[in-house]
Amino acid sequence: MSEVTPDDLADIERWHFAVGGLDTQQETLEIGGPISLRRLRGFPTHEQLALSLTSLPVAGAMALYGEKVVRHELVIDAARFEENTERIFPTASAILAGLRIRTGAEVVCPAVCERSWADLRTNPPNQCRALHVERGLSHQAAAEPKLLLADDLDWVRKNLGTVIRLTDDQSFETAVEALCTYMLAANDRMEVAQLWTGVEAIFDIEYELRYRLLMVNLMTAHDRAELKKGKVIRTVYDPCCGSGGMLTIAKERILQINPAADVHLFGQEVNPSTFAVSKSDLYIKSADGRDAENIAFGSVLAHDGHADRTFDYLLANPPYGKDWNLDADEVRKEAARATKNRFVAGLPRINDGQLLFLQHMLGRMHHPSEGVSRVSIIMNGSPLFTGDAGSGESEIRRWIFENDTLEALIALPQQLFYNTGISTYVWVLANTKPADRKGKVILIDASEAWLPRRKSLGDKRRDIPDGVDRPENYIPHIVQLFEEFADGTLTIPADDPKELRAKVFPTTAFGYRKVTIERPLRLNFQASPERIARLDDARAFQNLAVSRLKDPDEKAAAEAAGQRTQQAIRDMLATLPQTLFTDRAAFLPVFEQAVKKAGVRLAAPVKRAVLDALSERDEAAAICRDEDDQPEADPELRDTENVPLGEDVQAFFEREVRPHVPDAWVNETIRDAKDGGIGIVGYEINFNRYFYRYTPPRPLEEIEADIKAVEADVLKLLKEVAG
Repeated sequence: MSEVTPDDLADIERWHFAVGGLDTQQETLEIGGPISLRRLRGFPTHEQLALSLTSLPVAGAMALYGEKVVRHELVIDAARFEENTERIFPTASAILAGLRIRTGAEVVCPAVCERSWADLRTNPPNQCRALHVERGLSHQAAAEPKLLLADDLDWVRKNLGTVIRLTDDQSFETAVEALCTYMLAANDRMEVAQLWTGVEAIFDIEYELRYRLLMVNLMTAHDRAELKKGKVIRTVYDPCCGSGGMLTIAKERILQINPAADVHLFGQEVNPSTFAVSKSDLYIKSADGRDAENIAFGSVLAHDGHADRTFDYLLANPPYGKDWNLDADEVRKEAARATKNRFVAGLPRINDGQLLFLQHMLGRMHHPSEGVSRVSIIMNGSPLFTGDAGSGESEIRRWIFENDTLEALIALPQQLFYNTGISTYVWVLANTKPADRKGKVILIDASEAWLPRRKSLGDKRRDIPDGVDRPENYIPHIVQLFEEFADGTLTIPADDPKELRAKVFPTTAFGYRKVTIERPLRLNFQASPERIARLDDARAFQNLAVSRLKDPDEKAAAEAAGQRTQQAIRDMLATLPQTLFTDRAAFLPVFEQAVKKAGVRLAAPVKRAVLDALSERDEAAAICRDEDDQPEADPELRDTENVPLGEDVQAFFEREVRPHVPDAWVNETIRDAKDGGIGIVGYEINFNRYFYRYTPPRPLEEIEADIKAVEADVLKLLKEVAG
């Protein structure tokens, strides 16, 4: 809403804000006190607007909207308005923002007038004052208006004070505008999605928070009995808390289990806008403001605001695919420390910090002797498999599995988030597991646990239903599979049945040894003119005639000497027989004798360049051997195999490799730095591999019939075009 001051309409008794995008079933809806929303009966024509209003630009703007859009007016009685009249415009702005958030409608307010818009038809010419509010015609302004229900107004009344407080924040207005118009540029989607998270949390829009409720239920599943015991005390922590939505849900869930529980919330947020929203929201929701005081500001990776604490429950939704360049210096400094190091497992690549947040959370768990800590974090697919054996990501996964902290991984449906439609996964971890779960991990495929939204929000087209606004509730089914901790399938009855699947694996099932497989080098040699000519392209040979001397005369003399050496080498090679040698051991004595006879001195790089030029790979040639008569490996034929952990490397090689390449061998010099075993240990979680379903191809007859049908359609179209 544009900036309008009370001085602009100082003596107006009633303010009439034109409202479009909504429709009501009643003539008047009382919002409270001097504020009401009234349906317009009759709207002035373009000519009547131009004649009635003192401002022709306002008349023109209103004419663009017209009666098809502006069907209501928000009326505020200035004389009865209890607050200072300076608050009238912020109040109107807040009401419109609240209606937008609640209904998802394209609510527009092009102008404010001193008289009812319906009365302008009888107004004396050029007598009525009006001012612009929103400028320009919205792209959806002519769309079918949304029906406004009594429940919607109740919601606006309930949250009006909060909205008024927030509408002074430009970022909040940006978020509301973007969410209502869905016209946000791609590079701004992540930032506005974070602001949308703030809107969700403040207005308790539970149907937008279902995946978070699932995370909380999974995190507390083992502890329900303990949580019911008297006045228990629990700490909950979110290191990238945004506006505090997850923290609020966690607290509410614990209090549902035990209303007497004393829940302490802690968090940290780097975005100033969402940090302010979180603090203010928690001040409102906690009587003593304690939880709000526990929200720290700044980057948790570089400056941990709760470095001296550990927590009972830790949950987070860190940013996906966001680099950690700004925190790199501090993170690397901490990673090099011997003690008080959250990143002891390793560092991921610079362009994605999700695993840094996970490591941070693991570092804020209690020591097992101090009590149980549980972690629930949602991330995209990258942390599951990105990074080869020995990489930072693989080493972090290795630390997690070898320390047996991961308990479950749950694949969620796609299209759950406003800013991305990609697949996401909930990781459930703990500092100690029940005895029957030690050394094991359960994978749950809940990708079918969704229903379509009634209205999309950006990329968010699906919900995990929880029984709030529709009878279906899928969350208990997912939690049930987690609690049962067994292989199985659970079918949710529906017109389109939803199938959830679970599989339990030992932690070693996700590990492997990346073993290097070598094959022997086989070369033939020939001093043919074509091969000798290749020498001119070899860098070491070219450098013989290149000098870095600064004195021109000395430089020229050195380069001339180098050119003479080059020619001497060519002349020497021309004396070699042009016989094709298929054994390097037979060729080298002939070559060495020619070099000695020509009196040419060959430095090691030049000799290597000469031999490379004269040789070609030849599968029929003899194996090249080193000074110890051991086969030399061919770098171009080098390959790797991932041997499952627990399986003997040599046995795997004999079964999987030897039958196909009999001359291959395992390079036993490449060993893991930690356990000393052959190969480099790596860990990855290929979720699709474990839940892959084979779909047989269609019969050839069906495919052929479809092709013929398409061909027939094309021929028909061509005949029509040809006349």
